[in-house]
Amino acid sequence: MCGKTWQQYFKQLANLGAECLRLEDSAATQKCLEAELIMERNYNPTRKSNKFYWETDPETDFQICKCMSHALALEMQDGYGPKQQHFDSIHWEWDVST
Repeated sequence: MCGKTWQQYFKQLANLGAECLRLEDSAATQKCLEAELIMERNYNPTRKSNKFYWETDPETDFQICKCMSHALALEMQDGYGPKQQHFDSIHWEWDVST
């Protein structure tokens, strides 16, 4: 996914997630969809969820995804709007980006 913006990456991830959900049974699909709705309304990373942030590499101008600690995710949560946060219920992870 090299050379993509984070928006393009999220769109591709959503398409892959939709394909994964298509292969799941209805109970698992419903669980994932409900989790996404809850998480999208309220950025609240849990200790169990993976958390990533995106920053621009000054040399290449590419967006680089980096893992962050739970404590850092809680510190950063007020600095990002709803359009800058993405929850992936398939992988149970948060991405935040500017």
